[in-house]
Amino acid sequence: MCLSPLYAQEDTNKVTYLLEFHLLRYKPDSIVIPEVYSYDNSLGTDSTKERDREVIPNGYYHVDSTFSTITIKVFAHGTNNLLYVFPNIPKSSLAYVNSKGSGQYLLGGLTPSSTQKLDACVYKDSDTTISFKQDFYAVYPQPVRPPFIDFPIGTVLPIMYSMNQFYLEDNGWFLCDGRRIDTLDRLSNIEKDELVLLQFKSGKPDYYNLPDLRGYFLRGVDGGSGNDPGHAARTGMEPKLGGIQVDEFKSHNHTQNDHQHSGSTDWRGEHSHSFQDISWSEHHAGGVNNLIGSGNTDYDNSHYTTPKTTSTEGLHAHAFTTNTAIGGAPTIQHNGGNETRPKNIGVYYIIKVRR
Repeated sequence: MCLSPLYAQEDTNKVTYLLEFHLLRYKPDSIVIPEVYSYDNSLGTDSTKERDREVIPNGYYHVDSTFSTITIKVFAHGTNNLLYVFPNIPKSSLAYVNSKGSGQYLLGGLTPSSTQKLDACVYKDSDTTISFKQDFYAVYPQPVRPPFIDFPIGTVLPIMYSMNQFYLEDNGWFLCDGRRIDTLDRLSNIEKDELVLLQFKSGKPDYYNLPDLRGYFLRGVDGGSGNDPGHAARTGMEPKLGGIQVDEFKSHNHTQNDHQHSGSTDWRGEHSHSFQDISWSEHHAGGVNNLIGSGNTDYDNSHYTTPKTTSTEGLHAHAFTTNTAIGGAPTIQHNGGNETRPKNIGVYYIIKVRR
């Protein structure tokens, strides 16, 4: 049985799905194993029973074409919450092929949802037991894509994805979050083995896990171009897809240029000295007694003295130049955060793992 989106109705809030199904009927049967005797004389009159008669059930399924109508009920997945009913659909409306037991019917008027999973259950005539059951999502049909957009297994895309993760995985896309492949319950064992083998042949180091691209920028594989100088140090085998490089700065240095400081002292140092000058002629003209003041107890030379000063001298300045840094060797202050990065926006990376 297959459920596939057919078209969106004129009411853009509803979608129509095409239900394709097969109906089989269980036919009980049995296998009879007869009794077995052994004989111990030539006349065959004496015998011993070695095995009793046994009946073994051996039922089987066969194409069912005996019904007249079917009823299709749609429930919320895994519950008895009935959401839609399509009752008493005649066999003539199902395009039913008796030889194959296959038919189809349009389920119209469904409310689209990418998060609400549904169960479609088929009942024959007045049966209360389910003859066929399938789960699905009621979503808008996707436009038919040209073959060149049919992404191959292993395709990684950066997308901004905010819908239900399970719907994403049902369509063959998984988040690149490093999960172990053997835990992906939406893949068959064959698909898991094929994905592990594909990653191993690609040189991915941890090929038992999905790629873990959380928080990383992507870089093209070197491929012998020499554009990735650290390619050889990556983990994994050639071509080393998925090999990680840690962040680093390219080796470099900083040059400190010589410099000078020039300047001058300010103008300081101009000064003079004062002293008393006694005229020699006045001293001798008045005699020694003229030096004696009244009362013969002190000297009174005030009328013989004249205040004198030296001329001003000493005004000067000094120019200077320094040829080394003042205060010791120069230092370059550090700043910034904990990594080197461009402006960026976080998105999910997803990988195509099955068709």
